[in-house]
Amino acid sequence: ESLRRPLMEKIQQATLTRIPYNNKQAWHDYQQLVYCRNFDQLLEQCKH
Repeated sequence: ESLRRPLMEKIQQATLTRIPYNNKQAWHDYQQLVYCRNFDQLLEQCKH
């Protein structure tokens, strides 16, 4: 649970935030967060 909760908070924040269609950097960040497969890296980010 201590690993799942921070991960889910980041995913929820990314999916609930409105991103303008013309903001390519924001869309890139969203895709990296939501669709990334490097969970070790993502979990490290959640710990900080």
